[in-house]
Amino acid sequence: MSSNAAQSAFGAVQQAPEDPLFGLMAAYRADKDPKKVDLGIGAYRDNNAVPWILPVVKKVRKHLIGDMLCC
Repeated sequence: MSSNAAQSAFGAVQQAPEDPLFGLMAAYRADKDPKKVDLGIGAYRDNNAVPWILPVVKKVRKHLIGDMLCC
């Protein structure tokens, strides 16, 4: 199959809209705030690559563990 044949197979396919995550990543890179947090995909880490757990996650985990211990 020639490269022209391969290109023509996708010629009618419309480009999908940009993923909103790319915009979030660009905004993160442009933000100069030293306290910014990268909420993109993956494990959250601080500037020293230490995993950072969102405070609300810590709160919920503490609550759930308490529920499991009491019953």
